[in-house]
Amino acid sequence: MKASVSLPPIDLRLPALPFRLVCFHLGKADSFLITTPRSAVLIDTGPEALNRQLVRTLEKLGISTLDYLILTHFDADHIGGVSCLVKFIRVRQVLQSPIPARHRESRQCRAALRKAGLSADNVCTTKQFLLDGVAYTIFPPQQRHYEQHQRNNASLLVHIEHGCNTFLFTADAQGTRIQEYLATHPRHCDFLKVPHHGRWQKALPALLEAVTPRYSVITSSDSKKESPETVKALKKAGCQCLLTRKGTIVCFSDGRMMKVIQ
Repeated sequence: MKASVSLPPIDLRLPALPFRLVCFHLGKADSFLITTPRSAVLIDTGPEALNRQLVRTLEKLGISTLDYLILTHFDADHIGGVSCLVKFIRVRQVLQSPIPARHRESRQCRAALRKAGLSADNVCTTKQFLLDGVAYTIFPPQQRHYEQHQRNNASLLVHIEHGCNTFLFTADAQGTRIQEYLATHPRHCDFLKVPHHGRWQKALPALLEAVTPRYSVITSSDSKKESPETVKALKKAGCQCLLTRKGTIVCFSDGRMMKVIQ
């Protein structure tokens, strides 16, 4: 994998706005950092191959402790960096998908958490918490077994509110999982992490119609690009589409105004 964690040519420590979201440039992999003056949350860790770079980036940003580490599901490009992360960054609480996987990366992840003295909480019912003025809602999968795409449909979906600004992270959710979320009568979100690295999903137009995002981010790579149909659907929905394969994306919020920079 040729991609690397990159910092955009701006000061990520900008103090003017109290909420910061960093969408890391990790190739076809997910890792998102949400910080406020008194909190830090990481959604997924990206792949094992880039875990040391991610840790160095967090350290550059002044992150020594995470209040929550949210592991949306057990694909290697989402949880591969856990082993390195917990060696260097203190984690207060780990939340994870309740549907386990049995491949090597999943076993390594669980072993690393145990070695660090961490016990992950399986999110089996909708979980909500408030952290320094930011409201988090985590939606778990509704089934224990999916006929298709078991690991991806096991994804936790994370909804975040900072004042009037809202964010939705859909991990690798595919058709059945997206339909489950739509059944919760979702509200508008300003910023959408597009499901499954921008691969085309038949349920995507219905999701876009339900949540009407202004901005979207796709975690793709030059070798594994997003589907043209997905980009077309986002544009048709009037949503600005940003790609992590073109660099790290940063979003700032003051609870009313939102600023997105790549």
